[in-house]
Amino acid sequence: MSRKFQGSAFMLFLMLYIVGLNLIIIPMLADVMTAIGQQEPFLRLVFSPWGIIIFPQMIGLMLPLVIWLTFKRESIHQHMPMVKLGSTNIILIIFMSIFLQPLMMLISGISGLFTPNLVGDAVGGMVRQYPWWLLMLAIAVTPSIIEEILFRGYIQSVYKDRPFRRAAIINGLFFGIMHINLQQFFYAFVMGIIFAYMVHYTRSVVAGMLSHFIMNGIQVTLIYFSMQMPISEYLHESNAYYNDGYNASMFAISDEFLGILSIGVIALIATPCAYVLFRAFRTYNRQRNVKYDLQEAFNNTNNSISAKTEGSLAEFIKALPTEPEETSKFKHFLSQIDPFAIAAVVIFVILLL
Repeated sequence: MSRKFQGSAFMLFLMLYIVGLNLIIIPMLADVMTAIGQQEPFLRLVFSPWGIIIFPQMIGLMLPLVIWLTFKRESIHQHMPMVKLGSTNIILIIFMSIFLQPLMMLISGISGLFTPNLVGDAVGGMVRQYPWWLLMLAIAVTPSIIEEILFRGYIQSVYKDRPFRRAAIINGLFFGIMHINLQQFFYAFVMGIIFAYMVHYTRSVVAGMLSHFIMNGIQVTLIYFSMQMPISEYLHESNAYYNDGYNASMFAISDEFLGILSIGVIALIATPCAYVLFRAFRTYNRQRNVKYDLQEAFNNTNNSISAKTEGSLAEFIKALPTEPEETSKFKHFLSQIDPFAIAAVVIFVILLL
């Protein structure tokens, strides 16, 4: 398999694994629990933060990566960029994530007008049943570690030979597809690209983990504490009062539009602030990476530098065009077609139908 298709091949493997897990393994497990009279405890577990998010992340995402790397005889560490962030990057990432949060909420709210927000409904149901720390563990800590290891760690590392802008878009696309939910796809796509740039500039997967944790953590905290406020009970009772069909739908629609309008105004102010911070973040890390590369080059021996030079020269000579330009362009176009990515997208579309 060509190295440039490794990321999409893993994504296809992951999609097939998730489909098998949801259509075969989980139903079989449910039948077994029913047969031995443990259906009710099983259902309580399935609809808890452990069953909805934590276990699926570990079994549905981390386990297939371990299987994949074991099959390829590779170590997970070789795919994890782990340059130390430093205090400046940590501060910039924290404030960028805070200012980007309204934009993500706006995208989620707009897409929620057209597609059901199944995850949001599930989280809303869990808020009244479970403590804040467990929700943070399930929705902020676990995804920020496991998803970043997969997407900004492994997949981004195997796409490092491609132009980065294209690799970042592919990364965002795969990140959105992985959620297997059209409502989550749009903001996950944007978040995936943002996290990819953070990891690219800092050369550390921890950058993506930190930003991912902050964004998810803010969302969980806002939902949790807003549900504890007395006004939430009033809104709940008001919505129940207007439960005669037409009035209920009109109340819900007007409430959604008011929320989107409010968060849109906040996003209009916060997003430019995030952009200014991102430019400072990019400039700082470009200068930082130049110093890092010079230090790395200085630490190399003359033999290793000579070997790299000879290797680069050999690769350059090998890459010289030996065919007419038209044929080379056509072959280049064909070589860019990624059958694994196409198959993963097709599976995603089928699952949505």
